Amino acid sequence: MKRDMDLIREIMQDIEKIPASEEWDVKDFGRDPIEVRKHLELLVDAKLISGDVQTDLSGSKCWVNNIAITWLGYEFLDASRSNKIWNEVKSKAIEKGVSLTFDGLLQALKVAAHVGVTLAFG
Repeated sequence: MKRDMDLIREIMQDIEKIPASEEWDVKDFGRDPIEVRKHLELLVDAKLISGDVQTDLSGSKCWVNNIAITWLGYEFLDASRSNKIWNEVKSKAIEKGVSLTFDGLLQALKVAAHVGVTLAFG
């Protein structure tokens, strides 16, 4: 499985919508449920969210106990909020042949938000 930054962004935006006192219902986002679960595990590993990813015995349903967005998670959400900037940064990275790590993506989004996409990639 490849890490899908679009799916990560979708999941994070969906989690952000829930009130603090409510549980988040895992959606499939039009993807295989196992792919969504693996991306939730990546989000916990990357410390974008906190919580405990749980799976039923069949492995087809999952949930996250005590889910919360972390400070770093909010930094990512704030930097990736604009669809225009998100798409331009991804397009520019592909055009330049740049492989974006999470840190590189976050920095490029922050720079693009402040000074423009062209400057983010030189």
